[in-house]
Amino acid sequence: MSSRGEAAAVLLAGREQRIAQQMLHGLLRFARAKPLGIIGAVVILIAVAVSIAAPVIAPYDPREFVGAKFEPPNSETVLGTDALGRDVLTRVMYGGRLSLFVGLIAVFAGVTVGLLVAMLSGYAGGWADALVQRFVDALLAFPGI
Repeated sequence: MSSRGEAAAVLLAGREQRIAQQMLHGLLRFARAKPLGIIGAVVILIAVAVSIAAPVIAPYDPREFVGAKFEPPNSETVLGTDALGRDVLTRVMYGGRLSLFVGLIAVFAGVTVGLLVAMLSGYAGGWADALVQRFVDALLAFPGI
């Protein structure tokens, strides 16, 4: 590698390091300003990680009968059992996987449809664009949940 290439690599590495430091500084500033936001983010990240890792960390198979019906929590079934005697903790972990999948599909579908409508509206212009804009304005008039 030439000395120019090495110098460019060093400059690029230094720039990436500065960007990483700026991002970390921004995250720490956010954590000081809104500690509940960080706590919420950590809880969500843990729930997502547990859901994704369910096949590895779940104590039982979600369809396996492990005890009597409606057994209270104990050392073997941390959250007890359901009406069929299946472990509730395992079923919650696996249920999170399905919920994440459905949520991601819904977001992907919404983004895809919105992007297509926006592109067609922008390309067509005129009355089609105005109609789509009024529709979006009407949707934005309703308060968020």
